[in-house]
Amino acid sequence: MNTKTIGTVAGVGGRVDAPASVEESDRDLFTGPGQYPAREMKVWRCSDAIAHGRGPLHVDGDFHSASFATIHCRDAFFKRKKHWRLWLETRGSIFNRLKTPALWITDNWSCGYFHWICETLPRLVLASRFIDLREMTLLLPARAKRLPFIEESLRLFSLGRIRYLNRFERLRCDDLFLASQVGHCGCPDFAMLDQVVDLIQAYARTGTIPERSSPPSIGYFLRRRDAVRRRLVNEDRIAVIASKHGIEPIDAERLSWQEQIALFSNARVLVATHGAGLVNCLAMRRGSTMVEFRDGGVKTPDCYPMLAALMNHRFEYLRSDGSTSSGDHHRDMRVDEKKFESILQKVTSRKVLAA
Repeated sequence: MNTKTIGTVAGVGGRVDAPASVEESDRDLFTGPGQYPAREMKVWRCSDAIAHGRGPLHVDGDFHSASFATIHCRDAFFKRKKHWRLWLETRGSIFNRLKTPALWITDNWSCGYFHWICETLPRLVLASRFIDLREMTLLLPARAKRLPFIEESLRLFSLGRIRYLNRFERLRCDDLFLASQVGHCGCPDFAMLDQVVDLIQAYARTGTIPERSSPPSIGYFLRRRDAVRRRLVNEDRIAVIASKHGIEPIDAERLSWQEQIALFSNARVLVATHGAGLVNCLAMRRGSTMVEFRDGGVKTPDCYPMLAALMNHRFEYLRSDGSTSSGDHHRDMRVDEKKFESILQKVTSRKVLAA
């Protein structure tokens, strides 16, 4: 065996509760309440590991489970013969070699915004408990280079070198450190994620808030007009209602990551359709308010009520109707405008904002 454990941490788990205001007819929208069990977390040291530009990590003659978000992802990798595809794509390519210490923290879902901030950066926190990050070369898959928020968010940490692998590259690592998953997919360990939150909020104070001609807003509504899925078919009307209550509509993806967290660090209310933009609640002051539009026709993960629980945010939801008959989790939606206005009247009241 070329792998040995160099450190172990007993996690604290996490909890997701359905919102206090949930209607009985809407309980099917939430998988909670529930306590996610603590999961032991590890950092391994591997010799002669092979990192692939498209992932995953090959150690001790097999693809390591920590390179996959879930066991189902690993099973699907082999069921769909992706290991053979990987072999064919890299056949004939020259092995590059890295002799200096390297670090691997990613899995096949890590490049998604939620999974990067909430599940991958905590793995970096875990690794930092046992190794000096300044002495490492952090290896990242090829697709990570196309996502500016990844490198921007890594400024939270004192790192050595960051190396993006090429798409079809095979890199043989003489000395590689590997951090396990932190908690469970969709519900990371609260203690580890809380440390990331502290880093984000400290970093937010160093950022520049984008200039606006109007006074600072009490909150923001995240538009999805540039999205390819889960769009609001009546978004323009929702934006008008939000503006009337002091909630400014914005296109968050047009801002840098540092600009986003600087902006949200001064917000008390965040309104958005179920999607990664709700991760920006981690930059807000604890005890703020989140409003999530949830598709009433499909089962929606509880990852954002989970973040609200971590941050002690007030969590509100609005059950929306799918604009198509498909039960697809990614279908477009329509929000009831009268119900939305009623929620905003409640969450923007002086009593709530002063809490």
